[in-house]
Amino acid sequence: MDERKRIAENVEQEIKAIMDVSDKKDKQRMKRSIYDIRAAVSIPDLNKQAYRPQVVSFGPFSTFGEMQEHKERASAHFLRRSGKPLSLFVESLAEVVNDLRDSYGIKSATKLNQAGIQFQKSKTRCLDDISFQSGVLKLPVIVVDETTESIFLNLIAYESLHVLAGTEVTSYFILMRSIIKDKQDVALLHSKGIIQNGLESDQEVAKLFNSLQF
Repeated sequence: MDERKRIAENVEQEIKAIMDVSDKKDKQRMKRSIYDIRAAVSIPDLNKQAYRPQVVSFGPFSTFGEMQEHKERASAHFLRRSGKPLSLFVESLAEVVNDLRDSYGIKSATKLNQAGIQFQKSKTRCLDDISFQSGVLKLPVIVVDETTESIFLNLIAYESLHVLAGTEVTSYFILMRSIIKDKQDVALLHSKGIIQNGLESDQEVAKLFNSLQF
């Protein structure tokens, strides 16, 4: 059997299984809820105080899985709406797979700067106020302190579950995690006024942005 055809058939079987339970979960996600964050993101040596409630609310309670579940469900919905066989997409992607792989990784801030990319502050602090034009990447100013981990952890968990929440915070965090590899990247962004560091060191900021895995 052709390798591409075999892969397509295997994935189609997995997607069929996903779609069997997807509709029920979508209905659940439309309801207003209070979310349990423990399983939303994967964090090595997680600081439990970052997601432990300081104020308890009475209301509905639900649990949820890793981001992979949402990626699988999104893929299943895409294929169902397209009305086309998965094999068609496999064939199309095979032609550009190497180009796609080369486009996945985003270089660190220092490497981007060495390549000629300039960093500047955006005019607002909105997390979606990000632009790239004429070799200049503009990013919103962020204050990183002892509350940042808790705020991001809760907002990312909320976005990962609630179908109407959007993905602004998650998208911002993924970008920052991509360009911040170590303390040198933090120092560069700090020098441009983009990061205001309220933690003990630049290394602590880098550790924070690289701690969440989803």
